Amino acid sequence: MDRELAIDVVAEERYMAVFRGDHGIANMLEHYMPTLVTLLGWGVRAANRTLTYTDWPRPGPHPASYDVRDVTPELLGGMRRGNGECGYGAGGAVEFCFMFARKFSGDALGKLLELAPKVMGFG
Repeated sequence: MDRELAIDVVAEERYMAVFRGDHGIANMLEHYMPTLVTLLGWGVRAANRTLTYTDWPRPGPHPASYDVRDVTPELLGGMRRGNGECGYGAGGAVEFCFMFARKFSGDALGKLLELAPKVMGFG
């Protein structure tokens, strides 16, 4: 998102009122921005991609969850690289698709911290 689009988003009030209703903050974070950009025809001003990897293995309101047994270098590497399905804009390639991932259980934190330097190439 460029600075001009960010200013337009912050100034927008009409659709914000709809999302403030009974939807809660989680709904705001997941749905407000993409909906607003689409409704107002700003799609050409945005990258049309997410920074958060989410696995929806089945229809329903919640994505897959990962616990300590699921966390491996392969899982994290696949998430970062979009499991081979990563593109940008009009088909251009990027090295990393996602900067964040969800939903990890609390018991996965230690393993995530242990693997982060190896998977992300630091430390």
